[in-house]
Amino acid sequence: MHNGASKQHGYCFDVPAAGTANPQPLLDMGCFSHEAVAVDPVTGIIYETEDSNPSGFYRFIPKVPGRPSAGGRLQMMKLKVANNASISALGQTIAFFNTGAGFADGTTWDVQWVDIAEPNKPFISGTSYGGVVAQGLLQGGASLVRGEGCWYGNGVIYVCATSGGTVNAGQIFAYDPRRETFTLVYESRRAADVHMPDNIAWSPRGSLILCEDGDNEPQSLRGLTLDGKIFPFCHNNVNFDATGNYTRPSGRVFTGDRRGSEFAGATFHHEWLFVNVQTPGITFAITGPWDDGAL
Repeated sequence: MHNGASKQHGYCFDVPAAGTANPQPLLDMGCFSHEAVAVDPVTGIIYETEDSNPSGFYRFIPKVPGRPSAGGRLQMMKLKVANNASISALGQTIAFFNTGAGFADGTTWDVQWVDIAEPNKPFISGTSYGGVVAQGLLQGGASLVRGEGCWYGNGVIYVCATSGGTVNAGQIFAYDPRRETFTLVYESRRAADVHMPDNIAWSPRGSLILCEDGDNEPQSLRGLTLDGKIFPFCHNNVNFDATGNYTRPSGRVFTGDRRGSEFAGATFHHEWLFVNVQTPGITFAITGPWDDGAL
């Protein structure tokens, strides 16, 4: 619980596209540092990432597809591979597999899932962390290094580990729910290529867009083809020191050099790519011609 908060944080909520929301936490989906979800439209299973380290990659199997409020079962991913890391928790050393240890692009593991018996257990007793992920690690669950972006496309779930890899610059994985495999699509081995991808989105033309949230300046949107080729798409050149302050009709004033602010929330809708610069809060609408490129 955050200092000064009157209620426990760390839950998912179901927000309808129209009408009034019911502001009740979805306890069965787990209590942890949620980052993103993706829904498999074939099964209705909801996949969840966790922004921490170690962090789990979870799936929530709803009792009623499309109605997570009806409850369901939470599971954490386990890979059929020998453990390569450990953490001290619960008075013992817990061994687990760290996907961020650095592997060749294209490396694929077979997937199993372990049940989380207490999804509404936010903390390891006596600490302020890890009540859910520890349950998975104790059963051999695999860890991402800061799981963030998550998106369904091409029949698979794409997952971003923002700080994964040998230089902690980020990794992109693909989970195939039909084959039950987990594949490293791309690992950044130079910050100059991409540094700490956060939100990701799938293009209807089959590639991925990555929102950078690292130390590069300017921050960038990077494209990623499904055969692992990274390329720059656009840079954040928002610099009010150079262009002059901007005042909205509401009176809000935009100032300063914002080129180091992260891109976030990219999403494609027909011919438009919508994306935000998180600080000071700007939304861009970008159009093609998409058919002339990978995105």
